[in-house]
Amino acid sequence: RVEQTKPQQAERPEVQPDKAPQTTEAGMGKVTRTAADRRSFYNHQDDGKSCSAFAMGMLHADQVTGRPMNYGRETHSFKELAGVTNHGYRGTLETMANQLRSLDLKAKAYDYGFGNVGPKAMQDLNKELDQGRSAVAKVINPHTGNAHYIYIAGRDSNGRYIIGDPDRHNNSAFGHDKPVEPERLMRMMGPRNGFVVAWSDNTAQTRMARSR
Repeated sequence: RVEQTKPQQAERPEVQPDKAPQTTEAGMGKVTRTAADRRSFYNHQDDGKSCSAFAMGMLHADQVTGRPMNYGRETHSFKELAGVTNHGYRGTLETMANQLRSLDLKAKAYDYGFGNVGPKAMQDLNKELDQGRSAVAKVINPHTGNAHYIYIAGRDSNGRYIIGDPDRHNNSAFGHDKPVEPERLMRMMGPRNGFVVAWSDNTAQTRMARSR
């Protein structure tokens, strides 16, 4: 079990785009994704309270099954996992990490405290994504202004984020079906408190091998 990470961060200076160098700190290739990868995981939520379940479902689809969830029994199973059949998500980041571990994924919660998600948090996120891992992030929904969850699959070769936003309105209104700039994602994540990284070793290692 990986312990919950709680970095200290007092300020949130303006983030600078990370243009994704070609190698990781260890000198190995880093994993990059493209918007076309969304075809293998994207589902929009089918009600007003299950964004967390759909974000977790997209992570599982991307890391394990390689296909979007089927609406009905499969999507309902993720709603049950998240506990959102009757209301919105009420768990913590560590709760979500444990729920993802129950799917035989490895998971790590990054909790910075509310309002403290800034450049250091984005650096932590990038380091994980570069290893072929992915994340469910707590954000503010630009469509509704409410608390929301999205799936982050990785970054493209220009350092932009490939995401799965369960609120499909945001695909057309805000371009979330296309690579998202670092500044935009940090603005969405900034008022919230963090994200959960999860991965399948087989998938992450395969993606790393292909990136070398």
